[in-house]
Amino acid sequence: MEKKDRKHFAQLDDNNVVMRVGVFNANNALDENGNYQESLAIAWYKTTFGSNTNWKETSKKSLFRGKGAIKGDTYNSSLDVFLSSQPYPSWTLDSTIKNWKAPITKPTLTEEQISQGKDYVWNESAYQANNLTGWDLMDNPY
Repeated sequence: MEKKDRKHFAQLDDNNVVMRVGVFNANNALDENGNYQESLAIAWYKTTFGSNTNWKETSKKSLFRGKGAIKGDTYNSSLDVFLSSQPYPSWTLDSTIKNWKAPITKPTLTEEQISQGKDYVWNESAYQANNLTGWDLMDNPY
């Protein structure tokens, strides 16, 4: 199987939490016209792992459905995306960006801060103490 022929599928539990991610040969899910069909791949997974299992295609390169699913993520069916756990209690799910959003916009780094390897990191304790703050300027660990 060539790399381009691989598709990734997440198995979801009853709460839409990702249990595992499998690799599927897309050539095994071609319709009569030779076109890949996600539904045919899901049918194969249901035949192989049980008709009561729930599968969603995901993308390791985050090309669709928000991000590449990993074990423990949640599939949000109304937004049709995979989401990591809520990063902080104050962050909310934004249906426009289809991801978690801080209650305060992250400040823009200056050219000097970028050259110094700085980045803003969320500080939940600071936000809880004063909801006008929350982003701390730190040395970028990456």
